[in-house]
Amino acid sequence: MEHITYLPNIKSGDIMCWSACSQTYYAGVFTLMDDTQTYAVIEKPDGGGITMMGQGNAFYAGGENLRIVLSMPESTDLHALTYSNDMVDPQATDVGAITTVCYEDSVGEDYNDFYFNIASWHSAS
Repeated sequence: MEHITYLPNIKSGDIMCWSACSQTYYAGVFTLMDDTQTYAVIEKPDGGGITMMGQGNAFYAGGENLRIVLSMPESTDLHALTYSNDMVDPQATDVGAITTVCYEDSVGEDYNDFYFNIASWHSAS
């Protein structure tokens, strides 16, 4: 099964930083991508325990449909809660965005199976 979360608040040229973790037993693969480029592929094999799967950073080149895709072949009911906020400086200028996605891989409702966090900034200054 696959779950897709689109990231419309991240703009072309933004600096992106992300991290992913899990505590599920089952394997899963996160892909951070747009229609023309893949920025990250983060894999988790079968096996339990809390696992920091990976982290990274990149400049967003501005392709269409920037998204996080979680592929989890063993799940039959993959769903997620998504929280997004713009970062605003003291002068009320939009300087970036933060998105957190918490995933549930079954019928439970604890949303603690996979986690992906991404922050972006509009300027390198």
